[in-house]
Amino acid sequence: MAHVVTVDQEHCFLLLYGELPTATQADAFTAESGLFGELPELDSMAVADLLTAIEDQLGIVIDDE
Repeated sequence: MAHVVTVDQEHCFLLLYGELPTATQADAFTAESGLFGELPELDSMAVADLLTAIEDQLGIVIDDE
């Protein structure tokens, strides 16, 4: 059974700031900013780290299947 977790925009940005290697890129984020395929530093390892941070911060498990 899926659970819905609501997170505000500021919390999302704080997660990105903490996980992206260059904070200067994160400073330019807006709600319309693209992530995957748009930021070279968001490679497959960074995506895995970001998903782990989201799970830890929100106390959820993201199914990998």
